[in-house]
Amino acid sequence: MVQAHSKAVGCPVEFIFFPLLTAIAYCTGIQSSVRVNPEWHEKMILWFVVAARKGGKKSPALERVKDAMAQIETNRQAAHKTAHPDATSRDLPQILVEQFSFEELHDIMKRNNGSVLGMFDEFLTLLNQLDLFKSGASLDRKTLLSLNGGAKWSRNFKKSEPSNLPKTHANFCGMIQPNYVAEMLEQHDSDGLVDRLLMVCPQEVSYYREDYVTPMPEDTPSMKELLQNCLTLHRQDDDVVYTFTDAGIDHLLQ
Repeated sequence: MVQAHSKAVGCPVEFIFFPLLTAIAYCTGIQSSVRVNPEWHEKMILWFVVAARKGGKKSPALERVKDAMAQIETNRQAAHKTAHPDATSRDLPQILVEQFSFEELHDIMKRNNGSVLGMFDEFLTLLNQLDLFKSGASLDRKTLLSLNGGAKWSRNFKKSEPSNLPKTHANFCGMIQPNYVAEMLEQHDSDGLVDRLLMVCPQEVSYYREDYVTPMPEDTPSMKELLQNCLTLHRQDDDVVYTFTDAGIDHLLQ
């Protein structure tokens, strides 16, 4: 399926694979984790940044995954409206985010069981809005660093009761142009934030003309159905733990 989408767009497979992997990490839910060995457990939280030059089909590739998740989000909101006819737009569950304040992000995650999926055409969009109106404070950066580990998130509000998320599950993926990577490293690595990002720089493909783009085979599985099935499979209160096999650990170390 990944290859079919990449050929249809005319882009490297990584442009499809890593956003899709991030969406799958979101769909596994807040209770899921990976057991590498008895002492090493990781939560299903991925922050990928895919680097490629302008015009390399980054946005069309990312949109394929975003569109699939947007359909799931729309269906979930419709179901919520059916169950709660008086619900307002602020009551609806929201999966996807791109531009937001951290006050808004907390509210979105509270309505979505502590989870959120951020997908950015330009990853610096996320980093450049940190502490934008905080007069030099670094509260947003500290919050983002804690979200990388799935920590609890509490906020105090002047006009309402304090709000607490016992667990968090924030998955992010975005594209970036190589010339912005140096800027990102210079401006955003003082506290180790950039070290949390998994950087990918795919080899460029040599065909971008429509003549060389392959139509999607009719039997290609639906990306939306794949992601919805993953959500359904993990829709439970019990912890879900995936364990590395010995062969998997060897492959990881290689």
